[in-house]
Amino acid sequence: MMRAGVAAAKLDQYMASLRGTGVLREFNKAFKRRRMAAMLRGEGFMNYKAAEARLRRALVPLLQGGATVAPQSLFAQIFDQK
Repeated sequence: MMRAGVAAAKLDQYMASLRGTGVLREFNKAFKRRRMAAMLRGEGFMNYKAAEARLRRALVPLLQGGATVAPQSLFAQIFDQK
């Protein structure tokens, strides 16, 4: 339980740093661009809550491994999941 709490706090802290550095702003732009493109094609697209959950899920193993994370490289993987 304690490890899960520490991991959740670390993830929240990292997400806050993404907001502060503007990376989350780029994530939001990519989300809007892909959502609009899907709409123009007449296709559905995930909501923002699902996209953010995918981002958090993708960051967990990277943060646990102590890796330097470049979230922008994850965007295509996150948005193209089915």
